Amino acid sequence: MEVPEDSKDAKKWPLWKPPETAEEVATFNNDSSSASTPPAAGLPTASSSSTATTTRQVVNRRPGRRKPKVQLAELPSADSRKGKTLTTLEKSTLDWNAHVNVPGEPELAAELEANRRGGGYLERVEFLQRVDDRKNQALETSRDHKRRRG
Repeated sequence: MEVPEDSKDAKKWPLWKPPETAEEVATFNNDSSSASTPPAAGLPTASSSSTATTTRQVVNRRPGRRKPKVQLAELPSADSRKGKTLTTLEKSTLDWNAHVNVPGEPELAAELEANRRGGGYLERVEFLQRVDDRKNQALETSRDHKRRRG
């Protein structure tokens, strides 16, 4: 009985090939006489014996050596992947140095150095504070003179 290759029955049973060597013929004859499973209805005896032989060979084969168990390495933590974290102050310092030390433009660095020598930011703040104090003192003295006259 022939069945199309893509049918359910054809997929259920493996394709039977006749044995080619004398050794395979002897093995086939021994297995067919001692086959424990009865042939399926409507199918030739040889194909069912072939199926039983193939299944028996797979079942009786001993498994090989197992691979040794291997411990996996620890996953790297989030800290080690990120590297060193920078504070805002450190980042600002790096950005400022990159801005000031631009190759080919020494004017900015020279100007900043000249301003440092003439007095820095703190000196200017102190100067402006002294000016405000003098203005406030002058305003109070002028108010006192007006009160005394009046």
